[in-house]
Amino acid sequence: MEDLLTIIRILFELKEKKKNLKEMLKEIESEIDELSFLLIEKMSFLELKSLSHENLRITPSINMYISSRNEEKLKTYLKQNGAEWLIKETIPASSLRKWVKDIMEEQEEPVFNVEQRIPEDLRELVNVYLKPVVSIRKL
Repeated sequence: MEDLLTIIRILFELKEKKKNLKEMLKEIESEIDELSFLLIEKMSFLELKSLSHENLRITPSINMYISSRNEEKLKTYLKQNGAEWLIKETIPASSLRKWVKDIMEEQEEPVFNVEQRIPEDLRELVNVYLKPVVSIRKL
C-alpha cells in the first residue's frame, strides 16, 4: 500500500510541476512575441530584410492566421470581389490567408495595423491574427 501512496504522491507532484512549467512557458512565449514584434518593427523601419550578428542570421517575418466569422457571408463577399476561385466546399484557410495577405500588401499602412489594411466589410467576416516569427540560426 505504501508503494501505491508513493506513486500517487510522485504523480501529483509531477502534474503540479507540469502545470507550473506550462504557465512559465506561456509567459515566455508572450515575451518572445513582444520582442519579435519590436524587432520586426525596428528592422522594417531600417528597411532590413535580414541581419547577421554574432554568428547569427536573423530573418523576420509575420505569419498570418485567418478564420471565417461567417462563412456564408464571406463566400458572398469573395464572389463579389473576384475571388470566387477560393470557394470550394469549404474555403481553404491557406488560400484565404494568401488572398488577404495580397490585399494587405497593396495598402501602405504599417505592417501591424491590420485593421487599416483589410477592407472594412471584409474585417467583419474574418478573424486575422498576426504571429511574429523571427528565424535565428547560427552561421
